[in-house]
Amino acid sequence: GVAEDRLTVKGADGYEIPVRVYYPKQGGTDLPVMVYYHGGGFFGGGPDIVEQMCKLLVQKISCVVCNVDYRLCPENHYPSPLDDCFSATKWAYEQAGRYGGNPAYFAVGGDSAGGNLAAAVTLRDREEKTNMVKLQVLLYPAVNVSGKSTEFYKGVDITKYRKSKAHAKVLDATLNMMSGMLGGEEDGQAGMLEKVYLQGQLAPEHPYASPILADQRGLAPVLLLFGEHDFLAFEDFAYARTVKKAGGKIKTIIYRGMGHGFADQTGVAPQAEDCIIEIAKSMEELKFL
Repeated sequence: GVAEDRLTVKGADGYEIPVRVYYPKQGGTDLPVMVYYHGGGFFGGGPDIVEQMCKLLVQKISCVVCNVDYRLCPENHYPSPLDDCFSATKWAYEQAGRYGGNPAYFAVGGDSAGGNLAAAVTLRDREEKTNMVKLQVLLYPAVNVSGKSTEFYKGVDITKYRKSKAHAKVLDATLNMMSGMLGGEEDGQAGMLEKVYLQGQLAPEHPYASPILADQRGLAPVLLLFGEHDFLAFEDFAYARTVKKAGGKIKTIIYRGMGHGFADQTGVAPQAEDCIIEIAKSMEELKFL
């Protein structure tokens, strides 16, 4: 029951951005719209990996989803990935009616690095006064590329994860490896995300790189989803508290036993489908805001 269009959208520098648009085959009107940015640490991943997620969302709620194939690092560092996402988002907002979408019910979303981009697009939307984004869907987002300590974030401490003895050794090895991607004030080292994505073109403390350091007041509501064993869990918990303290509207869901990247395991992990159900609920609520 899901139709698909593949097209390109002209970006800020003339680059043709590949975009996949999914929508109900039976058509529709007044449909919610989501623009989705895949994860992969800014250097990997792609639209294929999240395609089933996006199609399942259309099936669950009858909506329009745009899956953006933004440029990847290290060949294309900041600002190219963010520019591509923002340009594709503007196109989706302007062209939503072609697929039965209503831009009044407009969301952006992404997982991991894509969650970072979704938060950055929302900040840029406010800064440029384009006023498109009505909902942010952030799946285990990277929100603190700088590794800077904040009121609620003091770095990663793997001893504080809830682990069974049977799985502790594997979990510790995984968490230690993945946490090496993050920089931090404690070791004075730039994290891999900073080195690969920013490449000196933007300070890691800039809100577009580290949305946790942004002024959160007046932004679109957030749906934040992540697993309890995610190496980004510490900054995601901190992000939830930061948004809440700023008076923002946020719903946070933590999946027990899950680590990073589980939401694209559609058809394998039941938590992946539950994620889509929760996203569908939040998009339906846009009509009542």
